[in-house]
Amino acid sequence: MLQEGKGKKIKKIKNILVTGGKGAIGSYVSEVFSDCRVTLTGRDTLDITKKPQVIAQVNKHKPDLIIHLAALTNVDFCEKNANARTFLLEENQ
Repeated sequence: MLQEGKGKKIKKIKNILVTGGKGAIGSYVSEVFSDCRVTLTGRDTLDITKKPQVIAQVNKHKPDLIIHLAALTNVDFCEKNANARTFLLEENQ
């Protein structure tokens, strides 16, 4: 996918891990990166609020690239639960 740049060699991306990969956008990632091994994760396989799960998935799949698409998409929930949004940002830095 990525090739040699101006005087610098860039590692060819072969393996991609996608968080939120079973969502609306995630389904297209496999098509766009058809020449790569793409692992799509969803809530059923990866809870991004659990750091040990994230580390385990990264160690298991050893991705060259991580595409982060996981998101809280329920607007009503987010408006009523502002702390949930903040928790995700603060606890996962």
